[in-house]
Amino acid sequence: MSYEGVGIDDIHIFDKAPVYTGPENPKEIIKNVSGTNWIHFSDVTGKRIASINPNGQNLGSTSVKVFINDTSSVRNNNKHYYLDRNIVVKPTNTPVTSVKLRFYFTDQESEYLLGAGGCDTCSKPTSAYDLGVNKYSYGPEEDGTLDDNHTNNYVFIIPDSVDIIPYDNGYYAEYNVSSFSEFWLNEGGVFKDTGLITAIDDPENIAAGFAVYPSPAKGKLYVSFKNPLVKIAYLKVVDLLGKIIIVQQNPQLQNGVDISRLTPGIYYLQVADEKTRKTVTKKFMVK
Repeated sequence: MSYEGVGIDDIHIFDKAPVYTGPENPKEIIKNVSGTNWIHFSDVTGKRIASINPNGQNLGSTSVKVFINDTSSVRNNNKHYYLDRNIVVKPTNTPVTSVKLRFYFTDQESEYLLGAGGCDTCSKPTSAYDLGVNKYSYGPEEDGTLDDNHTNNYVFIIPDSVDIIPYDNGYYAEYNVSSFSEFWLNEGGVFKDTGLITAIDDPENIAAGFAVYPSPAKGKLYVSFKNPLVKIAYLKVVDLLGKIIIVQQNPQLQNGVDISRLTPGIYYLQVADEKTRKTVTKKFMVK
């Protein structure tokens, strides 16, 4: 017996609304955000910039602003090419728990990124589905450039924690956040865990070779770094809703992290470097 036909792995149904491409740049949309449904930030013609699902919270009047690099020259930083578009989200009320965010970008921007050249040491994705999200939070420096990001640190949401979904003339990146900021997209380098850190040379980069194992884990979770000089100020274990389950100050990582009280499921482990306070996050499973 033989079978012929088309196998369908996944189906996504979405409103017919193309991704915003201009002409106004930057473009700001302001809406009230509350409830349990998706709130779409679109221009008057319906072209989409971002969407927020507040998960039952009242964020109040919320500004979403998109910045588009209007040239075909793809920018790079910290040995990474990054997408020629970023967004800044500023709600009136800070969320108490995790909310969902969709960051829309176009096929053309993705193709520019995949074909970027001129930096021999820079990494780039092999497809749009490799992208993670950089989050930078400091109000006066949340705009369309990395150059003024000097006050705070980046958080990199790894590609495994980001869903990239095809959408009309592009894609959207969907991910969970518990605060709002300036957001950028890159693929995370060789280990898929390195963001757009502004330092030109960062020998103490906490993200370099950061790994957690085993996964799935039971009883204990172990953490390792490629750089033996890294010292950790704290670690957190967070569930899918953004609830902090475990916090340890100056953890002794050689002994592993006791996760015996965690129920089976997916969690995130976040660690912060003692010197720079830069943080990185890894997803793991408990069986």
